[in-house]
Amino acid sequence: MKFQNYLKTLKKSIFKLVLSLFTLVLLTNCSKDDDNGTSCLKGSWVQEVSSELEVWLAAASSYGENPTLENCTSYKSAINGYLNALDRIKKCVPTESLNEFNASIEEGKESLSKIDCSEN
Repeated sequence: MKFQNYLKTLKKSIFKLVLSLFTLVLLTNCSKDDDNGTSCLKGSWVQEVSSELEVWLAAASSYGENPTLENCTSYKSAINGYLNALDRIKKCVPTESLNEFNASIEEGKESLSKIDCSEN
């Protein structure tokens, strides 16, 4: 049942992050020169974040169906990959939304740190 609590907490975090991403899409505010390969104006960041989100959702499904140590580890790794992808696009976030965006990422990291795979 602990997994259900984690899912509930993470769903709240996902909602906040998705809301932030929609705001980001509407208000993209970057220069054309991107030094890390993420293009704010061309939308390549959307593909990167979407790919990591898909990996996370697949890992959540696998872990929910079969809560083994291996699936838990994959689940945590997928969450970390998604949070890292979000971290890489911070420069694309409008200044007025950056504090909320950062807070959502930190909340996700805190939730991730509470997942204990040793219980599986």
